[in-house]
Amino acid sequence: MRTNFQHLLIQEDNHVLKISMNRPEVYNAFNDTMLDELGEVLETAAQDAAVRCVVLTGTGRAFGSGQDLRSLATIQASRTASAARALCSMDRCSSKTPANVPRSPIKLRRGGLLHR
Repeated sequence: MRTNFQHLLIQEDNHVLKISMNRPEVYNAFNDTMLDELGEVLETAAQDAAVRCVVLTGTGRAFGSGQDLRSLATIQASRTASAARALCSMDRCSSKTPANVPRSPIKLRRGGLLHR
């Protein structure tokens, strides 16, 4: 599995894949690049029988703060398929969300775990 991403840190240990969103300066706000990277990692994990659990977390002080509003104007102006995916809520619109990966996805937030 590729590990050299711009906005994600990837660790795999003992059948657990840990994905850390790595944009702490903007509280891990999603931009188009991060969504594309996350989609790639989750698609790869879904095909990898060695991955039994996916943990999604964020670096710094926040798990994630939602859409990066500074990039939103650029995304809306481009009107590409990639932009449309970025405008959708990740949990509702993307087939690449942790909820759709055939493993045990866990979202690790400060103060607790969310398991789907």
